[in-house]
Amino acid sequence: MKLVRKWLFPALTCLIVLGAAALPARVSQMRDARQFGQVHTEALEADGLPVAQPPTLLDRMELYAGQNDASHPVLSFRDAVYFEDSEGRELADTAQALLTGAGVLPRWLFREEPFDQVTVGRELLWDPAEESAAQEPAQFWTVHWSYYSNKYHTKSIKLVLDAETGLPIKLFIDDTNMSQWLAYDQEALRALAERFFDLLGVGVREVEAHGPRYDPSLNLSYAVDGTSLHFHISRAPTALAVQLERVGDWTDASDVTDADR
Repeated sequence: MKLVRKWLFPALTCLIVLGAAALPARVSQMRDARQFGQVHTEALEADGLPVAQPPTLLDRMELYAGQNDASHPVLSFRDAVYFEDSEGRELADTAQALLTGAGVLPRWLFREEPFDQVTVGRELLWDPAEESAAQEPAQFWTVHWSYYSNKYHTKSIKLVLDAETGLPIKLFIDDTNMSQWLAYDQEALRALAERFFDLLGVGVREVEAHGPRYDPSLNLSYAVDGTSLHFHISRAPTALAVQLERVGDWTDASDVTDADR
């Protein structure tokens, strides 16, 4: 018993010293386990949050023009049934007022020999390469006026509108009496193009005409500033096309000589 008492106190003292030495490390391990084993939240400053920029008009125009690009396919959906309800008629009336108010088309074109039929269709486009998982489709409206009552005179207007802004991005017209309101002249075509671009509100510069043509003297091309887009405008004796396309490099109009014009 005396031997046990003799060694008990030194042994307890040794254990206490060793425990004290190991305690900080153990406490640190427990604290780390508690800290990293739970979700921590931290207040973020508003300026530090990521901001998703909504697509601009030019972004949607790029998407629309790129539908035929095989290297970057675009997903599309078109309504199979045209809208002929009050909303469709209101949209058609608004589009008509837009074109005539800007002087792109004369008002009497809609009043004399009114169109037999007006239809409104919708088109949705997605870019599958877009990173956003909840990407909203770009929406476009197509308004189509047609007149076939007179076998000696037919006319048709097809207009594509950006649904977000209501602005025109594409226009096709067939009219056997077109020369009554648009002279078969390149300067008259250029004046109409300027009114169209003033309405659209994008910066453009005239470039050398490329691509399919009705007549080399009645074709104009305009590059849209800051993009790979251009508008190709063609005038045939009874037809007019304002078409949006995506292209590579184009020659500035300043490089086109008077002879080329």
